[in-house]
Amino acid sequence: MSAPIPTAYVTEAHSKAMFSGQKIPPQILYLSKNIHTVDVSVFGRLLQLCVKEILEENVTENEFQDFIATCKCSAAKSEDVLSDLYAGTRLLMTSAFRIPSAQLKPELFKDSLLQLKIPQAYVEQVVSVVFGHQRAEIDRKVLQTRPRLSTLQRYRWRCDVTISTNSLNRVLEPTILMELTLSNGRIANFEVPVSKFHELRYNVAQVLKEMEDLEKRHILKF
Repeated sequence: MSAPIPTAYVTEAHSKAMFSGQKIPPQILYLSKNIHTVDVSVFGRLLQLCVKEILEENVTENEFQDFIATCKCSAAKSEDVLSDLYAGTRLLMTSAFRIPSAQLKPELFKDSLLQLKIPQAYVEQVVSVVFGHQRAEIDRKVLQTRPRLSTLQRYRWRCDVTISTNSLNRVLEPTILMELTLSNGRIANFEVPVSKFHELRYNVAQVLKEMEDLEKRHILKF
């Protein structure tokens, strides 16, 4: 019987799974190392600015400067520190909101933040925002603004039979003519022989099966 996986390893793996790639981004590492330099109330305002930007896609320079002016930081480092902390907080929040709320478990999410060495008081603030009353609105906004390819709006097809060509008097070879209308308004037309159509159908079914197998992997279930 194999030995159980250490809890520390599991939480670290989930911490990395929140972000793109295998390494935790430098903005998050900076946040975890320097978050204690600002008061919990100041960090709470950082979270509010992040949520405002996610919902409205705009935090003006004047708003950020007003925020810096009201913070209790030394004049020599306040703007640089807060700008870097904001970048880390913004990335942390967007990474959390990218995971569907049904799959994001509060306790596991909290453990992941603690694994990043973020103090308990700050973790509680993040958790309260991520699972707060605005989550449904944020999910709708993230869904609307996510990068994506054009989708298929309409599909038409017909089967043609080539009776003859310039070089052959009698062909009688069937072909599939397809017309795809995409969500961006583009219309694509192409023609394939029946053998290639069956090859296309097989490859599409294979890709769908691979996607289904990939979605079952444990690392994709936060």
